[in-house]
Amino acid sequence: MCQKTRQCACVQSRTNRDVAVPNCHYWPFAHRVSALGHLQNTGALALARSELLQRQPAFSCAFAERRLFYITNPAHLQLYLEGLRKGGLSG
Repeated sequence: MCQKTRQCACVQSRTNRDVAVPNCHYWPFAHRVSALGHLQNTGALALARSELLQRQPAFSCAFAERRLFYITNPAHLQLYLEGLRKGGLSG
């Protein structure tokens, strides 16, 4: 298992815990979509994407890029956005 896959699996595990918190923000759902997109876990991905868009219907890659302005390393932001795209989010 490569390092990227291990990291995505770890993020997925953490976000599964985070989304169980009542009234949690939509970001843990976005993080889960990005991680599952990289893992190409199609079974869980459709549900994760649906849950994210239910909480934030305007969420897209462009939305995330605007909101994540504080990420100073362009490679980190592009990796995150790549996961969202692989997860089926557009824009």
